Amino acid sequence: MKKTRIKNSDPPELASAPTPSRATRRRHYQMPPGLVARGLAREEAAGYVGISATKFDDMVADGRMPPCREIDGRNVWDRHEVDIAFSALPHATNGWSPDKDADQGDIWGRCET
Repeated sequence: MKKTRIKNSDPPELASAPTPSRATRRRHYQMPPGLVARGLAREEAAGYVGISATKFDDMVADGRMPPCREIDGRNVWDRHEVDIAFSALPHATNGWSPDKDADQGDIWGRCET
């Protein structure tokens, strides 16, 4: 049985640290708490919307999601543009519409606190 030699210079917590995802490794800075990034990588934009990166690519190609912006060769999606595109997507066909509920008064005021 071959034994693996551990370098004495490596702290023990590094050996068990989880490997960051590809999208996380790309960010060379840490966002301050409470601040949300405006520019999103492809995988982050897809996750923000709740779909796979492949489905996000399909939606960009057919115009349902916005095209990326290019920053020094990197493709970056504007979170605000993704929000607008997401809001423009149709609801499931269950009869709900924002206009239908608008005439029922202040729905948020009826929520219990």
